[in-house]
Formats: sequence, C-alpha cells, structure tokens
Amino acid sequence: MAGNGNQTFVLTRGETTHFQAARVVIGCHHHFSPARIIGFEKHEVLTESDLAKTIHSMIRVLDEARSVDFYNKAFGLEVAQRLDFETFTLIYLSNGDSPFEVELTVNKGRTEPYALGDGYGHLAVSVADLDSEHDRIGALGFNPKKIVEFNHDGVRIARFFFIEDPDGYKIEVLQRGGRFQ
Repeated sequence: MAGNGNQTFVLTRGETTHFQAARVVIGCHHHFSPARIIGFEKHEVLTESDLAKTIHSMIRVLDEARSVDFYNKAFGLEVAQRLDFETFTLIYLSNGDSPFEVELTVNKGRTEPYALGDGYGHLAVSVADLDSEHDRIGALGFNPKKIVEFNHDGVRIARFFFIEDPDGYKIEVLQRGGRFQ
C-alpha cells in the first residue's frame, strides 16, 4: 500500500512505486510484502529487468596463478576475461552454471598478504553432491572443514562445509536444494 496524506493506493505483486527519483520495491518474483509509504505522488511499474542483478564479487589476491589454479580445481571456474593495467590486473572467473563471476584483483608489486580483517564473511557455492565434493576437494589437498548440518526448529536448512582459498578467503560449499540452488 502506498499513501499520499489520507489517500491510499493498493499495489499488487511485482509493482513498485517511483516518487521523485526514489524507487521502492514493494514485491518481486513470487514474494509479496505490503509496505506503507507516506507522502508520495506518482506510480510506475518496474519489470524484473529494471531490478538490480548481482554480477560479481571482487577479492584481492597476492598470487594470480595460484588463485586461478585454486578456483579452477576447486570449483571449475575458468578465466572469462583478464584485464591488465599498469598497476593492477583484473581476472574474471566464471562457469556455465551461473552468470555470477568472481573477480580477482592483483595489485602489482604487492608482496605482503592481505589482512582480511573481521568484516569479511564468505563466498558461497552450491553443489549437487556435497559428500563427493568434500572428498574430491580433500583429495586436491585443499583441507575442507567437516560437513555441518544447519537446523532451525527441527528442520534442516542446509548442509555445508568451508574451505579457504590461498589468500585465506572462506568459501562455503552448500548441498544444492531449498534456497541454495
């Protein structure tokens, strides 16, 4: 619902509201959450192509060859594009299963490992057979952590394990299913 003073408008699934340069998504895909918005005057409907789409996540790495090799062997990611600049190189990694890419940034001349700090969480990938992937990644010497089952109110939400790339970034490997496709 959107309101302008005492006037109320009901917006249906997939509609959004555009008021003076501000967009508010009311519902998208198969989920609908009514919202109350006060003080706006104009409506427009956005299509799915108007919404933001995740395309890549960037991480800084120290050794390009070692990182490209790791992501290829562990997840089948191939170099989609490599852009070499004077002071840095960008390497975009992807596979045919997803349009999402991992962007590796190599800052030339850097010799010290990056301090990941306490703000970084993890990347996540999903696989069809978690147990087989755990065994395969372990055989490659990448030291996967133990498989964990994550439950909420007695319902399994996820099965997963973590590994770290050569620069210490954590990667969650999830059994495909539910919200983790």
